[in-house]
Amino acid sequence: MTRHLIFLSAIVVVPTVVGIWWWYYGPAYHQSHLLADAEKAVQAEDFTKAEELLRQILKENPNQPRPQLLYTTTLRRLGRRKEAYLPLQRAIELGVPELETRREYALLEARDDFTLAERSLLIILDTNPDDLEVVQTLAVCYARQSRWPEAQKWYTRWLEIDPGRQEALFDRGRVHLQAGNYGPAITDFREVLKASPNNFQARLLLAHCLLSEAKIPEAEGELQTCRKLRPASPEPLTGLATCAMENNDLDKAQQLVHDALVLEPDFLLALHLQGNLFLRRQKFDLAIPVFEQIVGKNKGDKEGHLKLAQALSQSGQVERAKKHQEVFQQLDREDQLRQQKERGIRPPGTN
Repeated sequence: MTRHLIFLSAIVVVPTVVGIWWWYYGPAYHQSHLLADAEKAVQAEDFTKAEELLRQILKENPNQPRPQLLYTTTLRRLGRRKEAYLPLQRAIELGVPELETRREYALLEARDDFTLAERSLLIILDTNPDDLEVVQTLAVCYARQSRWPEAQKWYTRWLEIDPGRQEALFDRGRVHLQAGNYGPAITDFREVLKASPNNFQARLLLAHCLLSEAKIPEAEGELQTCRKLRPASPEPLTGLATCAMENNDLDKAQQLVHDALVLEPDFLLALHLQGNLFLRRQKFDLAIPVFEQIVGKNKGDKEGHLKLAQALSQSGQVERAKKHQEVFQQLDREDQLRQQKERGIRPPGTN
């Protein structure tokens, strides 16, 4: 009888206790469980899942600081930057530590106003030097601004944190190439090709670096592989034409340029090579329409205006040559001013 009473009491008491517990602690447990899943989704870069979880959390209780910050990150990583400012503002109001909200704000601003974000990103790295996303942002933004030494520094730091990352190796190679550091660029592109032998762009840029280092046979080998990888691309043909010009085989170069223009008639690099070949062979009447086509397609093509001026001058059209020479000089001045501005140098005669 006693056992029967104990059993009946358990049937009544246990659900009651569970119900009382759930009434007081269940919602918090449910929220913490959802938040843990959202944290895992963000770490795994599954931002679609993270958004779904965070929307549910904030619908049930919008006054939670951590989910608001995570929602900011999620929207930003989904490319919905404008939407991300609202939960960021709410996170600030709810007392999220300043360094964390400053990080999110800087990452949101970096794309459109790097000047505003740069200092904050560097301050964040003083506190956490291994913040990979901040390092990545600095590397990409410095490269976008053609600030090659800074870009090289942060791509290298990226690779220290995440060794062997193909994206970072490839982009650092491009930065080295743009800065004229062909040796380090060759090393980076070769590392990329070890892991991805069919990476057309890496092989093409490697060939460009080898050409710049006057390693013609090696460049030819890489360009022939590029032709096999993409037979319909004119770029390997123009590279091989450059090799032929370096070897003084102008007939071969002419044929390769012709083949490239058959594939893509408006390919500017091939047009430049064609015009240069005509100039080299002193066929100025043939060079003039080529360079006219180039500057017609791109009025800011500085080299096109210079070569057109040369061809016109050699053919006796002095006045027309003078006009294009003046355009070249104006474009050259604008380039110099732009480079000075990017380096923070004041033009002569300014205070």
